[in-house]
Parts: sequence; structure tokens; C-alpha cells
Amino acid sequence: MVSLDGAFHIYISYGIVFVLAGAVYYCSNYKKFMEKKAKRILGPYVFFGIITLLLKAFGGSAINGVESTGEGIIKFLFHGGNYWFLYVLFILFAIYPWIEKVCKKWEVEAAFAVFVLVVRQFNTVTSFLSISTLLYYIPYFVAGKLISRKIYSGRGTASLSGRTKRITLLTGAVLYCLLECFEISRGEDLGNILSFIRAMSIIAVLYVIVGMILKNSSGRQGLVYNLVTDCGKYSLQLYLFNGFLLTALRIVICNVMKITSPIIIVGGIWIGNLVITLVACKYIIPRIPILRELCGLK
Repeated sequence: MVSLDGAFHIYISYGIVFVLAGAVYYCSNYKKFMEKKAKRILGPYVFFGIITLLLKAFGGSAINGVESTGEGIIKFLFHGGNYWFLYVLFILFAIYPWIEKVCKKWEVEAAFAVFVLVVRQFNTVTSFLSISTLLYYIPYFVAGKLISRKIYSGRGTASLSGRTKRITLLTGAVLYCLLECFEISRGEDLGNILSFIRAMSIIAVLYVIVGMILKNSSGRQGLVYNLVTDCGKYSLQLYLFNGFLLTALRIVICNVMKITSPIIIVGGIWIGNLVITLVACKYIIPRIPILRELCGLK
């Protein structure tokens, strides 16, 4: 059974990223498209993946999840390693232009996404090259791609009316709670199809909430607006740095500062990760060209 916090982490933090990846996806020249993705995704995957591999092999007791070098290399090459998200996302970007050419119409793409959902629901899929994970997130990517075509009508801003926002909030929240309670009551995972519906329902709620926050913040220079846009802009780096900062901040908060309150520990780690990453990405890393490339900054 997936707990509420576990569900929120798995289905939101990763599901929403694949939805957003689909929403901004555009490929007119495959070669240039893949060159851009190699710099943005593959480079950071290799750089951070190798660092993590070495730390897990030689870091000793200070590192969680110690593993041998051989095991780490196999995971890194064939299963996505510790940064499976980048591994899967790069493969998805590599194959989707060809899927798009075959499908041609949005109705066919939608049918393809449903087909993938059903296949993974009722069949065991190999984890080699993270194919199982890839199939899990393809429907999210397609959903983001198709929904963005509907919401954004060439004006660059969402065209949701106030009534539509209210309906989306209510329907999404109710559906998410019902499916979450259903999973808890039956004592086992919902399965691929219902998990997708649950994730998309709360993602829709978050989309509306974030949109309302941005709209009601004090102008485009407001603190809230800038913070939200920065988090979106540096979301990849927040993900990349999280594993390293998590350990360092936990040591400082728990061992050095001797703090024992779970709420303060979690909040301190979250805020510390956010502040350190944003400061580094905005003011330090851009000044070092090679580091900027390795960290996936534009």
C-alpha cells in the first residue's frame, strides 16, 4: 500500500514533471532537438550519476545505500542509476518524435497513451533500460502535450474561466481523495490506470492553485511570483542537488545543531535545499561555464 505522503511524492513530484515536459515539448528538427536534450539532460545525468556512483562505492557510513562499483555501473548504464528520472526523460525525448510522426493526429496519440496504460496495467514489463518506468510515465507526457494544446490558445496564457477553475479544483480534490481512500481501504496499490487518474486529478488542482497564486501575487516583480518562477526555472537543479544537500543539511541540523523536532528537521532541509540551490544557480554556477554545462543550466 502506498501511504498518502508516498503517493504525493511519487505521483506528484515526478508525474507533474512529465506532464510539464509534454506541455512544453516541441521538435521540428530532430538533430538539433537531441543535441539540446543531450546538453540539458544527458550531461547532468552522466556528471551527477558518476559522482553519486563513486560516493556510494567509497563514501562509507556517511552515505546511505552503499553499493559496489560494479553494481553501480550496471544500474547507471542499464537501469537509470540514482538519477533514473533523467535517464527515462532522455529516452522519452529520443523516441517521442518518431511516435509523433506515426500517430500524426492528437486522437491517435491519446489512444496510444490509453494503450500504454492498459499494457502496463495487465502485463509485467522489463526494468531493463527502465522500460517499465518509461511506459509508466509516457501517458503523463502525452496528457501534458495534449492538454497544453487545449489550454493554451496561442496567446501564451491559460484560457481557463473562473467557473472552469472552480470545477477543476472541486472535481480534482474529490476524485483524488476518493481514490486515495479506496486504495487505503483495499490495502493494495490502485494499479496503473487508477493511479494515473489519481495523479492527474491532483496535478490539475495544483495547476489551478499555482495559477491563482501567481495571478494574485503583487505584480510580476512580487516575491511569491519570483519564487515560483525560479523554482520552475531551476527545477532540474533542485532535483539534482537534493540528494547531496539532503545528507549535508541533515548532518548540520541533527548532529551539529542537535535539533530533534521532525517538523523543524524536515522544514529546515526543505528550505535549506531551496535557498542553497537557487543562490548557487542564480549567482555562482552561471559564472563557471563548464559547471553551468554540467549542471544543465541554459
